[in-house]
Amino acid sequence: MQSASQAKVLLDPQLKRNADQPTTGFVQYAAMSTKVAPFDNVHCRRAVQYAVDKSAVQTARGAGQIAGGMLPPGIPGYDEGLDPYRTRSGKPQVDKARDELRQCGKPDGFATVIAGTDTPRSLKTAEAVPAALARAGITARIEPADPSLYARVSG
Repeated sequence: MQSASQAKVLLDPQLKRNADQPTTGFVQYAAMSTKVAPFDNVHCRRAVQYAVDKSAVQTARGAGQIAGGMLPPGIPGYDEGLDPYRTRSGKPQVDKARDELRQCGKPDGFATVIAGTDTPRSLKTAEAVPAALARAGITARIEPADPSLYARVSG
């Protein structure tokens, strides 16, 4: 299905039930640098993990399944039951996020930057995150960057 049709199908229950969801080995994820404060504290990272609305991110991406871990089906070690943060539901867990903020010493939250490429899909995905984080007390500013800063193609 082309990108332009994906959001239409995912948001319409009638259309969605007629769409298939093929399994691939492709994984999309957001990374937090464990070397940069406050993400050098595991509880601050967990606060973000609990606060993100994964259903909104999934809709913004236009496809895919919400995973409980990093390994996709078909890869040795994949565990269908793995879901340590109970994220498969896709719903944010604001109370747990706030508890993790208290444990990381930031009970009133913190400010951070969401960096990513300036492609339409990447920006749409990034835009799905700040509102959910704000409900837990985390302020996120989006800073798009030229994709060439992340990877070079030589030929």
